[in-house]
Amino acid sequence: LCSAQIGDVIYYGGSFTASTTSIALNRCCEYLYNLGGNGAFFPLGLGVNGDVYAMAASGNDLYLGGAFTQTQTSTKTITTTYFTKFDTLTGDYYPYTGLDGAVRSIRILGPDLVLIAGDFTTPSNKLCLLKGRQFKRLNGLTSAPIVKPYGDDSVVFSPGIEGLIKSISSNVEAFKP
Repeated sequence: LCSAQIGDVIYYGGSFTASTTSIALNRCCEYLYNLGGNGAFFPLGLGVNGDVYAMAASGNDLYLGGAFTQTQTSTKTITTTYFTKFDTLTGDYYPYTGLDGAVRSIRILGPDLVLIAGDFTTPSNKLCLLKGRQFKRLNGLTSAPIVKPYGDDSVVFSPGIEGLIKSISSNVEAFKP
């Protein structure tokens, strides 16, 4: 359902639970390829417990959004609400709480500044800003769709939201700590 790239590694998210070679992937994975055209899928820890609808990368961090409420590494289970960050260097997931519905789209606006859209009504209706580790309320939308299908089944923000994103992006300095 979604993908992101950091360096030579491509990350995928969706509703899959295993690779064709029966490696457990639990809805998110990384794909390492080599020059010969052969590659391999590897799990991100032990994955998440619900579908992944959105991914975005910033530096070594991979942000995931979807319908999940838990992430899992080989040593711990982490409760999170529909959104998490995966540190690709340490292999750790970070918990985020405060959303009450699925995340459908993620847009990186700057360092530690992420725009999130989806089915949630808390902290604001369908749209919020993640600043550092805190979700910030934005004037949400009541009826306009946040995301819409785009030819290849990817998801993009609707035109009305694009204007808001451009406005927020141009004023990123105001949101920095």
